[in-house]
Amino acid sequence: MQSRLLGILIALFVIVAAILGFRLYESLNTAQVALSQPAAVAPRPVEAISFGSSRAGVIVANPVTSQVFAAEEDVPALAMMDARTKKIQDEVPLRGYHSGAAIAPLVNEIYIAQEFSQTVRVIDGATGKIARELQVPGGSPIGALAFDSTTNLVYVIQNDIGTIAALNYQDGALIATLPIAAHFGDLAINPQTARLYATSPLSNTLTVVDTTNHSILAKIPIGQNPKGIAVNPATNRVYVAVNADNVLAVLDGTNNTLLKTIPVGEGPADVVVNPTTNRVYVSNLTTKDITVIDGTRNRVLASIPLNASAGNLALLPNLNRVYAASDEAKGVFVIQDTTAPQNEIVLPSDGSVRAYFLEQVAPPANWNQTDIYDSAWKFAEPVTCLDSISERLNAEAKWVWLPGCVQRTESVLFRKTFDVQSAGQRGTLRIRVHEKAQVYLNGQLLGTTDVWTTEHWFDLTPHLRQGKNVLAIRVDKTMQGGYGALLFEGAIAPQ
Repeated sequence: MQSRLLGILIALFVIVAAILGFRLYESLNTAQVALSQPAAVAPRPVEAISFGSSRAGVIVANPVTSQVFAAEEDVPALAMMDARTKKIQDEVPLRGYHSGAAIAPLVNEIYIAQEFSQTVRVIDGATGKIARELQVPGGSPIGALAFDSTTNLVYVIQNDIGTIAALNYQDGALIATLPIAAHFGDLAINPQTARLYATSPLSNTLTVVDTTNHSILAKIPIGQNPKGIAVNPATNRVYVAVNADNVLAVLDGTNNTLLKTIPVGEGPADVVVNPTTNRVYVSNLTTKDITVIDGTRNRVLASIPLNASAGNLALLPNLNRVYAASDEAKGVFVIQDTTAPQNEIVLPSDGSVRAYFLEQVAPPANWNQTDIYDSAWKFAEPVTCLDSISERLNAEAKWVWLPGCVQRTESVLFRKTFDVQSAGQRGTLRIRVHEKAQVYLNGQLLGTTDVWTTEHWFDLTPHLRQGKNVLAIRVDKTMQGGYGALLFEGAIAPQ
C-alpha cells in the first residue's frame, strides 16, 4: 500500500515538474525572443494644438521647412504651424468643406481641395498667401489630392463622375482624365517608380497607375472599404488602411502583390510611414488610437490612445513626429515617437566625402568598392552658388561638389566610407542631385535618379556588412546651365 502511494506521489511530482519546466521554458523562450527584438515604442505623452471651437480636417507636413498645415473646418482656414515650437504661425482663408490636401515640399506649396466649389486653393507656405486657385473641370465635387514631384502634376479625385483628373500645378490645365471611381477614397504617389495608387471604397479595390503614360497597371482586391494609403519609397511597400476589416494591408510595389494583412484598431482611416525608421502609423477612428507597426517585421509595436477620434495623419521624418487631426478634439494631436538610438550612424553629405572628376574617362577600377585607396581624391566642398542652398535634409547634410562653381557638363564620383560595428543593421538613404546619379553600396547598385526635383530614398539594409562599408555615387551633370551638386543623408541603426 505504501509503495503504491509512493508511486502515485512520484508520478504526481514528475507531472508537476514537467508542467513547471515547460512553463519555465516558455518564459525563458519568450524572454529570449523579446531580447532579440527591438524594444516596443515608448512615445512621449500626446500633446495637442488646439483649434478652439473648430474641427480639424485634412493635414499635410513639409519636412524641408518643418511646417504642418491643417484645415480648420469651422473657420474655415488653413492653420500654418511651426513643428518645432508647436505654435500656429498664421491662418490662411479657405472656402467650404475641404476633402483633400497635398504638398510640394521643395517649393513649399500646399494644395487644398475645396470639395463643392470644385477648386484647388494653392497656398504659399513661406508667406501664408493664396498663390492661385485651380478650377477642376467636370462639374463634380472633388476629393483627395496627390502631387507628383517628377511631373509637377496634381491628381484630384472627382467624386460623382468616377474619374481622377491630372492637372498642371501652375495653371490647372487638364492633362489627363483617368477612368477610376475613387469616391471617398485616397491617393498616393511613389515618384521613384512612377506609380499612382488610388483606393476605391465602393468597389473594394486598389488601382495602380503608371504616371508616365497614365495607363492602369492593376486593380487589386484589397478588402472591405479601403481608405488611406501610404508608400515607403525606400522599400517600395504600399500600405492601405482597410476600414471595415480593421486591418492594414501591406503590398509589394514591385509586383503589386498583397504580402500581408496586419490587425490594427477598429475603423482604420489613414496611414503614414517613416522611411527612415520603417515605422508605419495607422489612425483608428472607432478605438480612438494610433497603431504603430514595425515595417521590417510587419508586426504591431504599440497602440497609442488618443481619447478622441482622429482621422487624417501627417508625418515629419526629420523630427520623428506624427500629427493626427481630430474633429472631435478640435485640434491636432502631436505624437513624439522614440528618438534616434544612441548608436545610430548618420551619414550626411559633408566635407568628409571624397570626390573625383572623371574628365571624360572611364571610372577607376573598383571605384565603388571598399578595397581601393582613395586618399588622392579631393574632399568635396559645400556648394555656395545654388539658389536652393537652404534646401537641406538636416543641419549637417549640405549640397557638396568639387571646389569651385562652374557651369558645365561633367561627371563626378563620390565616396563616403563608414564602419558598422555589428551585423543585423537597418539603413536608409535619401538623396537629391543636380541632376542624374547612380547609387552604390559596397559595389551593389541600389538604383538611379534622373529628376533633381524628386527626393529619392534607398534601402541600405540588404547590402550592409559588419566592418568597413562604402557609399559610392556617380553624378552626371548633362546640362550646360546650372551647377552640379549632391545632397544626401543616410541613417543606420540596429533592427
